[in-house]
Amino acid sequence: MSSIVIKSKDIDRSKFTDEKLRKMKEQFPNLDDDTLARFLIARNNKLKLAVPLLQSAESWRSIHYPILKKDCLEEISKGVMKLRGVDKEGRPLLVVTAKLHNPRERDLEQSARMVIWWTEHAIRALPDDKSKYTILFDRTDAGVSNQDIEFTKFFTQVFQRLYPERLHTAVVYPSGVLFWGLWNIVKFFLDPVTRNKVRPCMYFSGVQEVIADEHIPASMGGKANHPFNPSEYSDPYPQEVIEKALAARNPDQPLPSIKFNQEDLQTYEGNDDGEEDDA
Repeated sequence: MSSIVIKSKDIDRSKFTDEKLRKMKEQFPNLDDDTLARFLIARNNKLKLAVPLLQSAESWRSIHYPILKKDCLEEISKGVMKLRGVDKEGRPLLVVTAKLHNPRERDLEQSARMVIWWTEHAIRALPDDKSKYTILFDRTDAGVSNQDIEFTKFFTQVFQRLYPERLHTAVVYPSGVLFWGLWNIVKFFLDPVTRNKVRPCMYFSGVQEVIADEHIPASMGGKANHPFNPSEYSDPYPQEVIEKALAARNPDQPLPSIKFNQEDLQTYEGNDDGEEDDA
């Protein structure tokens, strides 16, 4: 019987069984145990739910991976999302600056690629003993004109379907009336586990509980004041992966749509319904 090796301290061994992880490994022998465990945990240790979720993610990645900087440079350059600093436990910090997002000017396909590109950056910045990152939503000076339900829906789909159990906490500040109006819509895009990871903060002290001042943007009241420069960031993949992807592309053909198809958008089925898992 093969041994199970879980490297990340973020993965709770009590939330999956070795037996089911071994069955997952029979179907996905090339994936590491941490990855298999994350998908099992995301579906409450249900093989019949975890296997299709992972199959869907692998199928999606086989078409779209890797997302390259050149594919979404215009959206990256706006600085809406960036990797900057760490939380108090050393997890990479993805900062989303809501006031820089303009739904009337953004390209949804490029925005979608931008989210995935930065997520890959966050994953590669993880310490060896961790598998989750933190997201800080800076809503300072953001208004109704910055709200984008279509983009937000895709944003949440990416993290749940492609990167389950990667999010540690999503800190939102300030969380005033506008946020709660948006949240009452957005929360229905999220499965219960992800929903519980969203941490709205009415006061700045709530942000400080998770992130040290030196990593909180000055616009929010912190001390991080480093200007964003997209040229400081290269593609977060080995050079051979980039070269292979470029060689496989047809320059005369547009990139396939990054959106999920209807099969990928099946509703969350992670709640334990009391039935035996017969997968």
